[in-house]
Amino acid sequence: LGDVYKRQLYEEAAKISEDMAQPERTAMFSARAEEMREIAKDIEKREEEERRRAELEKERIRLEDQRAKMLGKAEKMLEKGQFKAAAEAYETAAKLSLDLGEKEVATGFTAQARDIREKEPQLRAEWRMEKKRKVIRVIRENLLNKGDKFLESEEYLAAARIFIKAAELSKDAGEKDKAKEFQLKADECRTKEKQKR
Repeated sequence: LGDVYKRQLYEEAAKISEDMAQPERTAMFSARAEEMREIAKDIEKREEEERRRAELEKERIRLEDQRAKMLGKAEKMLEKGQFKAAAEAYETAAKLSLDLGEKEVATGFTAQARDIREKEPQLRAEWRMEKKRKVIRVIRENLLNKGDKFLESEEYLAAARIFIKAAELSKDAGEKDKAKEFQLKADECRTKEKQKR
């Protein structure tokens, strides 16, 4: 039998006992009916708490997913040189962190957004330079492939010219170590050309 039905039976039994002038039985059945009512309230309360916990967990997961998307967006915007959009994404991640009750995490994202906004001119210059470096590296790689072919065919002077160009490109890219490496290769090629004669 269900708890509600049992409670109703106890209430009816209490009523019948009262009608029959049996106060002890009336009290006993009334107490059992009240006990059943309290149990039902307790179960209802626990079910409501469980529903609320499940809703809160669902909301927490949603907020964490949104924050992860914002952080991904911030990284993509930084890679594309869209610094204002990156700062905005970090600020949104900070708000979501506050909604999650993570104040320290929110403070960190707010600081990142502020740093991006304050350093935007410098970041933009670095981003442009990195973009330029990528182009230079591709050009340099193509030159080096030609230089290797000249070395294979023992055309050392042509290879030396290629390595000098690669060294100059490396300087333009701010890669001093690479520039020295290619300058040394050019010197080696000149030496081999002299030995060939």
